Amino acid sequence: MLTTDGHQASNCKEGAVFVKSTMFTGSVILLAGALLALPFATAVAGKTPGGTAIRVEDLGKPAGSVRSAAGAINDAGNVVVGWAYFDATLEYRNNNYAARWTRSSGSGAWQPEDLRPLLPMHKNSYATLVNDAGTVVISAEFLDSTYHAFVITSVGQTLELGPGETVYDLDESDQMIGSRRDPSQALPDQPLFWASPSGPVAELPVIQSGFGGQARWFQGVTILGTLADDSGGWLVQWSKVDGQWIVTRLQKLPSFDLTGVGPDGRLAFMHCTGPRYFQQTVIGCDWRAAAWDPPYDGVPTYLPNLAGTYSWTGGVMDDGTVLGLTVASNGIDMLPVLWPAPTTLVKLPLLAGGKSGGTGGFNAYRQIAGYVDVPVKGRSTYHAVVWTLP
Repeated sequence: MLTTDGHQASNCKEGAVFVKSTMFTGSVILLAGALLALPFATAVAGKTPGGTAIRVEDLGKPAGSVRSAAGAINDAGNVVVGWAYFDATLEYRNNNYAARWTRSSGSGAWQPEDLRPLLPMHKNSYATLVNDAGTVVISAEFLDSTYHAFVITSVGQTLELGPGETVYDLDESDQMIGSRRDPSQALPDQPLFWASPSGPVAELPVIQSGFGGQARWFQGVTILGTLADDSGGWLVQWSKVDGQWIVTRLQKLPSFDLTGVGPDGRLAFMHCTGPRYFQQTVIGCDWRAAAWDPPYDGVPTYLPNLAGTYSWTGGVMDDGTVLGLTVASNGIDMLPVLWPAPTTLVKLPLLAGGKSGGTGGFNAYRQIAGYVDVPVKGRSTYHAVVWTLP
């Protein structure tokens, strides 16, 4: 098979190298009906399969907010970003708004910060990515219901990206990758690369005219992502040859949603197995977590659940562990979990009084951002947290 510039492409079964995913697709808000309990594989509560305890930290909330959630953590482990819910004021509606937590040392107290003052007036926002330099990526919805992407640089400068542009990954040199969506949806998504937040954006090549996709994960000096052609979806790799980006098909993908790629080639998926109902009303897909390992024979393997089948995946850590969520034994609440192997499930510990939670992004040192819901008088109260694995 050929790349878009005529170079011969190689299939991932012949030695392609993969890298971790560093972000989840977003926080999850679920309405769940009762589910039938099914048998499941080994489950370990709050510990790794070897029995070592997993630590969970409450990051606190920005002043004036009532709940919060963490979406990403940098490799240094001293900056976390996410969002916090604020009740209405004279200026802002009650909604979620971008937030940041910082600390000076690994054992120091977290300092929450409301990031609204660094952005134009808007009605909601979410901080989704951060690196060791302190650069932050934010998605915001304006009062006119249009969506805008912003970058807050390490020196505090706020930069707005182009219309329809979304950033999926940010590296330590402030390079970014993502895609552009046509507001009219008449054109396919265009994969993008930024050498810097303030520089021009480059359009990455696709594998067939009239089809598009997304640049999703940095892999050293190359990029991994997904593209489509008239045969379906592909995992692809972009690399620079003589100053020009070329694209290589790595693996034909099944009709699942790819959420993460591990260094050993493990792929994490969410599979829509049919409609999901709440009180006899369709509320979306009945998602099920799955993984697929080289040499990618057959179909992806469904991952074990605590109960029922409803579950989500996020990224894949360096050791192949898949992050995600699974429905609790009550058939309603969602719990943050890890799948170290396709037959092993580990429940992440909750805060005291917690009943549910979710995972976000992670760093190279086995720290995971997320949230735990600790209800107060029956009202959900999300707490931004960081889990540290041994």
